[in-house]
Amino acid sequence: MKEVKPMRIKKEYKTLIPPLSPEEYQYLEENILKDGVREPLVVWGDLLIDGHNRYEICQKHGITYKTVNKDFESDEEAERWIILNQFGRRNLTKFQRSELALKLKPMLAAQAKERQKIYCGNQYDKKSGLRQNSVQVQKGKTSDDIAKIAGVSRDTISKVSVIQEKGSPEQIQRARTGGKGNTVNAIYHEITTKSKETKVCNKCGNEKPADEFYAGKNVCKQCRNEQKRMAKPITDFKGDVTATMDDKIKNADVDSIINSLYDTNTPVELTSDDLAEDILCVVSNFAGDIDRCIEEYDVTITEENGKKIKAALEKAEAAIQKMKGNINYE
Repeated sequence: MKEVKPMRIKKEYKTLIPPLSPEEYQYLEENILKDGVREPLVVWGDLLIDGHNRYEICQKHGITYKTVNKDFESDEEAERWIILNQFGRRNLTKFQRSELALKLKPMLAAQAKERQKIYCGNQYDKKSGLRQNSVQVQKGKTSDDIAKIAGVSRDTISKVSVIQEKGSPEQIQRARTGGKGNTVNAIYHEITTKSKETKVCNKCGNEKPADEFYAGKNVCKQCRNEQKRMAKPITDFKGDVTATMDDKIKNADVDSIINSLYDTNTPVELTSDDLAEDILCVVSNFAGDIDRCIEEYDVTITEENGKKIKAALEKAEAAIQKMKGNINYE
């Protein structure tokens, strides 16, 4: 059925849908002006359920549109349908998917509460030996359910909740946009890391927290301590000042300094402790690189691609196990 007349809009339904960016809205408007509304708007009687942006554009330009009626038993069922329908309609960022799924939290929590009320079955009557109730209690795992719907980890859901609660409008919008520097982890750390006043050191030129400067000084503590160390006088066995450390370094011969550290003609003997320390450094760098990859790639983890990611990590684990097997004791 083609329509052009106004429909009833419920604010609670409209706010369930992630808002379009100005660019996305403009792109949608241009497409509708060019090709019309290709998909029918979903209604529940005279109440608009899905297609609020398309409806707004049609009203603005007097464009007709088709509708399809869908019956719901309650407002809650309609809201659930609106939210779940969005997951298959748009290319949502990890934050947007989590944001949508979190809107189901009151419904899921209520369902979990009802499940907890169910009598704990699988108990045997001692006299008859029969089960009294075959219904098992399913404890409420609301956070796990939300994470599963969004296709993210439970930790991500927790971080998104913090961003929603404590983030500024600008930070929330950046999280919705996603991309480098705007991932859930990046915004979360911005919010949870205590901000500090910074100053630029006149000596090294680096910007550092204000508490790394002595009061009233524009040279950082590290540089100032180094200046003091270099200016410290060097005395001979009689106690007479011969030079400063700064003078000694300026006038020193590089080869003589190296020779004073160790005998360059004698090969350095590396020990098993050195090997273990090097391996620990490599492992630490590897773990850091993996963490950075996970943070930078703002992708939605699904059951399918999650298996691929785990498989990649399992290959690394297998390689390490092989190396461990190659270590033989004498």
